[in-house]
Amino acid sequence: MSQSQAIRAQGSYLQRGAMAAVISKVISTMTAVGSTVTVTTATAHGLVAGSIVTHSGATPSAYNGQFVIATVPNATTYTFAALIAPGGDASVVGTYTAHNVAYALFEESSSIKLGGISVSAIDTTHLLSKAKEFVAGLQDNGTCEISANFINGAVQGLVRADMNDGITSPYQIVIPGKVNDTVISFSGFVTKYAGPDLKTDSKAEISVTIKISGEITIDNK
Repeated sequence: MSQSQAIRAQGSYLQRGAMAAVISKVISTMTAVGSTVTVTTATAHGLVAGSIVTHSGATPSAYNGQFVIATVPNATTYTFAALIAPGGDASVVGTYTAHNVAYALFEESSSIKLGGISVSAIDTTHLLSKAKEFVAGLQDNGTCEISANFINGAVQGLVRADMNDGITSPYQIVIPGKVNDTVISFSGFVTKYAGPDLKTDSKAEISVTIKISGEITIDNK
């Protein structure tokens, strides 16, 4: 009989991300293969995959704009996908500004649930159809529902403020493993912040619903 490989939920937690500015470094070179751009800096840049960079003043102009870093091969290089293939190496490298995503713990979660993932059905029925015809449309990644002990913590407050201001933020769910942690990443905006719920001889609780916008990624780290 084989032993179960089930992952324990205990120890899992939710994090809210925010952009933190990173000091820009001098660019040595910018090269492109197709639309994949490799940037080399003179000293260690301190960036990670998922960091946001904004390039300006470069020639060709396809190197300019805001991009998400795809890979960080080493301490002085990073890559991103340009919207248009530059067609050659940069003759003028310009400058950049950068932000990393810094994550902070959403305090004392007691339940975290991803749910409601669905795919839309596009009706393609026509006059010669023998029955209703459909093709798959875009995926709706549903919601993340959280219950937590209300402690009026800093991140609990930020999430409440996000709802009031209509802000979309990055989030991560971290599930600890024996060897690697499973990290589920997504962006979303808060559609419900209920509580604190106060009952006799009980703890104060809140419940939060985050509507997921865009893709969900699952990595082992």
